[in-house]
Amino acid sequence: MNNLLQAVRDYAILFLTENISSELTFHNIGHTYEVVAAVREISQESVLSEEDICALQVSAWFHDCGYAFCYKGHEQESKRIACNFLENFGCEKDFIQKVLECIDSTKYPQNPVSEIEKNHL
Repeated sequence: MNNLLQAVRDYAILFLTENISSELTFHNIGHTYEVVAAVREISQESVLSEEDICALQVSAWFHDCGYAFCYKGHEQESKRIACNFLENFGCEKDFIQKVLECIDSTKYPQNPVSEIEKNHL
């Protein structure tokens, strides 16, 4: 899991730095760092499994990548980017689905269903 998290972190930082418009003053790399830090802090107090915590952190890194392509509906693009990366990394389909569901849970208005989705907000 550590290899995956490091690879996702490296990819997301490079992707966001190179592709997110400087006109986006909130949804930028700084925001992503804050979300990842919050997810780590919240997950320390949760009852989630190690795999769920990993999926949560992965989704935090990817959740705003879609802003590189569009503003409204960016979650779909974020999911596409995450899915492509995770499939190429060799992740299990169930794990990928958890990540995609967490990204989906950030759509406005938020409507998290599972415990892992609630921890992503």
